[in-house]
Amino acid sequence: MKYVKWIFVICIVCFFTSFIEIGKSTVGLTVGHKAPDFALRSTTPTNNSSKIKSKYTLLCFWSAYDASSRITNMQLSHAIATLGQEVQLVSISFDPYASIFEETLKQDHLTNLSAFVVDTRGINSPLYKRYKLEKGFGSYLLDENNRIIAKDLTGLELKNYFNE
Repeated sequence: MKYVKWIFVICIVCFFTSFIEIGKSTVGLTVGHKAPDFALRSTTPTNNSSKIKSKYTLLCFWSAYDASSRITNMQLSHAIATLGQEVQLVSISFDPYASIFEETLKQDHLTNLSAFVVDTRGINSPLYKRYKLEKGFGSYLLDENNRIIAKDLTGLELKNYFNE
């Protein structure tokens, strides 16, 4: 009789964990959903996601203080440079100071400033909340209809995605 309670607990745990797909990220927005629209102020003309006119758009969220997201941003930026005009990168930094953002771009050899913007509001940014970045920065590959078709790609995975 004392084992019945534990069998019941195990069944409940198995039931709830069965809804989590293995290998799929459960953080942030998911593949197949429409990406939220955004507009950001920057030193370059205003970036508005509804005005992006490329077949694919890669949104990359990062910050200089988060080493992992900074490395991913650098890899994705260099991968996009090899893909040509098929994909447009919109790299959004949540650094609290624009000077840190600009120095990071120089150090990481990221020179296409029209694709890079900084939101100095950091975690208080509505964009940060809209894209559900509370549990970590990430990237989203969008199609021409602003649908998320891939998420959290590495530079190599991005190249392979377009070379298939």
